[in-house]
Amino acid sequence: MKKKTWIIVLITCIIASILGGLSLYTPMSKGAEKGAFSAERAKEHIKEIAKEPHSIYDVDALAKVRNYILQELNELGLDTEVFTYENVEDRNGKIVDINNIYTKIDGKNGEDGKYILLASHYDSSPKKRDGEAEGSLGAADAGYGISTILEILRVIKEQDKPLENGIKILITDGEEMGLLGAKEEMNNNFSLYENVEYVVNIEARGIKGPALMFETSSNNKKVIDLYKKANLPISYSLAADVYSKMPNGSDFSEFKKMGLQGINFAVLNSLDYYHTPKDNYENVSDTSLQHYGEQILPVVEEFVYNADYGEEGYLDSNEDAIFFTLLPNVFINYSTTIAFGLMILIIVATFLVIRKFNISIRSTLKYTGIWLLIGIISLVGGVVVSYIISLITGMPFKITYMPKVPGDDIILGTFLILLTILTTIFIGKISRSSENKEGIIIGSIGFNIIFLVVTMFTLKGASYLFLWPAVISLIIFGLLKKGINKLIAVIPAALSIIMFVPVIWNIYIALTIGALGVVLLLAIISLTTIIAFINYIK
Repeated sequence: MKKKTWIIVLITCIIASILGGLSLYTPMSKGAEKGAFSAERAKEHIKEIAKEPHSIYDVDALAKVRNYILQELNELGLDTEVFTYENVEDRNGKIVDINNIYTKIDGKNGEDGKYILLASHYDSSPKKRDGEAEGSLGAADAGYGISTILEILRVIKEQDKPLENGIKILITDGEEMGLLGAKEEMNNNFSLYENVEYVVNIEARGIKGPALMFETSSNNKKVIDLYKKANLPISYSLAADVYSKMPNGSDFSEFKKMGLQGINFAVLNSLDYYHTPKDNYENVSDTSLQHYGEQILPVVEEFVYNADYGEEGYLDSNEDAIFFTLLPNVFINYSTTIAFGLMILIIVATFLVIRKFNISIRSTLKYTGIWLLIGIISLVGGVVVSYIISLITGMPFKITYMPKVPGDDIILGTFLILLTILTTIFIGKISRSSENKEGIIIGSIGFNIIFLVVTMFTLKGASYLFLWPAVISLIIFGLLKKGINKLIAVIPAALSIIMFVPVIWNIYIALTIGALGVVLLLAIISLTTIIAFINYIK
């Protein structure tokens, strides 16, 4: 490869990596601008909420937080209620009293109309780790949620515009010890929420980074259409699909059980601060808090000011959406029906291309198998390394979560670099002829198609990761065979980098080093496209 070509390829990969990272961009905090969400103002609520631990066992401290929230809602001119549920058993078998906070702003039709529900919880986590003197101060979990709700209500009140549809607010108690407040509310007071058409639940599983919309209700096509109104939306159907199959839960789980539809938010970064005394005011991220507001406020405004959402069943759908953030404010979504049609189309198109350009079926199967073997080795190798790390550190081994290990970021980076270098060298050695180079490209497309088919029937939300690299790869391969300049081969490589960088990062920070095998497998899936096309340029 000529020096000039190498430079172009290198610059393209660097720019693509930066663009992939930029898709996780969080906005700068805003001051007290009129009619806008201000993290600076919202943060003042967290200063009061997170003064001391306030779990359901810290009765006096929890009461102070509750009274502060009630006071702030009353100052906004809202009538508030506290729904008390006595003698509730928590997950430890202890008997506690639960006090949920409720208020609303009516739309033009009052209780005969439709509402959007903003929900979060105000209890913090009790002590959960050995060696800690006390539990969390709840600055992020769920101070971010409470402060976001209060700031959004302030903005709506300040706009002083008539509402077509209303807003209901539910701030629950006892979430940390078994979703107690949400369960009691849904089981004993659900009639109050039967006219709720859309739920926005606000959580935190960390303390910084983008506010990821990580969970939705089922049949979510219309739900996602409304979420698209967000500013700087960051969400992936992969995350929503994976989370729905995990044993984790939040208040949103209880809302979904009752048939309510909507979305769930959380920050994921700095997981080692989660449920610890480090979840305090000093560690609050202004940009994360601003990002909650930037996404949620436009969704609320769209719902309350647009009469369409007051129509019965307006947000109902009988199918799910596939969706992902590609670049800042570039949010792509389409139905699973379209996804299935595109899957059939790419399979047929691949066979037609193989036939048209006389690509050896044997060669295609050979290189598809090679890519699969590399993927399996990466997956198994990552799991083995994670297990060894757990033995050395004494941490319990879990693919879904291992406590933070010193130097785990370096371990991840080292293995990603080694994987890239070794795979590049290996593919270079077996692609000495033009025919082999083409076989490696078609093999990479076949590799993606295999994962596409599997995920379409098992994990639809992940299918986009394999569909679009396959589509672009096939188009570019056809153009290359027509004699177009070889440098267009950087296009599928760049797309793969842009798509996979945020996914790999989010999975790693959400699942930690225990998921090293999964991360390395995703890296190989991305590298099949990147290496195959860059190798073709040589």
